[in-house]
Amino acid sequence: MSMIDNSKYQILAVHLREKPSLVAKAQTQGVNLVPALVVDGKVLHINVSAPIFALA
Repeated sequence: MSMIDNSKYQILAVHLREKPSLVAKAQTQGVNLVPALVVDGKVLHINVSAPIFALA
């Protein structure tokens, strides 16, 4: 993740199919499609390809 300044942002990459316990947290943060990036509480849906409920 060298595109993001690690001194400014804490990076946590999560594969939600491997960590289904984090799906609800992602949804409360506004993630409704994956892949997505959440920065400062704002969601950026990247290359929209799958609804998050398909992971549950």
